[in-house]
Amino acid sequence: MKLTIFFLVAIVFITAGPSSSYSVDNENSVSGQHLKQEKKKYEDTMEERLSKLGKKLDEINAKAAFMTEQAREELNQYLDDAKKKQKTALRKLREIRRESTEKWKQFTSQMDAAADSFSKAYEKAKSRAKE
Repeated sequence: MKLTIFFLVAIVFITAGPSSSYSVDNENSVSGQHLKQEKKKYEDTMEERLSKLGKKLDEINAKAAFMTEQAREELNQYLDDAKKKQKTALRKLREIRRESTEKWKQFTSQMDAAADSFSKAYEKAKSRAKE
C-alpha cells in the first residue's frame, strides 16, 4: 500500500514538473522579448534625439560662415565643444547597442548624461550664434 502511494505521488510530481517549468520558460521568454523591445525603443529614441541635435548643430555651423571673423572664432569654440560631446554621446549609444539585453539598463544613466551634455553644449552654441 505504501509503495503504491509512493508511486502515485511520484507520478504526480513528475507530470506536474514539466508544465510548471514550461510556464517559467514561457515567462522568461516573454520577459526577454519585452526587454529586447524596450532596449530597441530606447536606442531608436536616443538615435533620433542625437540626430536632430546633430542636424541643428550643422545649421549653426553653416551660419557661422556669414559671421564676422571674431564672432565666428568665438562660436567655433562652442561648436567644437558641442561636437566633442556629440562624439561622446554617439560612442555611448554604440556601447549600449553592443550590450546584452540583460545589462543595457546599467548604461542608460551614462547615455542620458552624455546626451544631456551634448544638448546643453548645443544650446550654448545656439545662444552664441544669435549674439
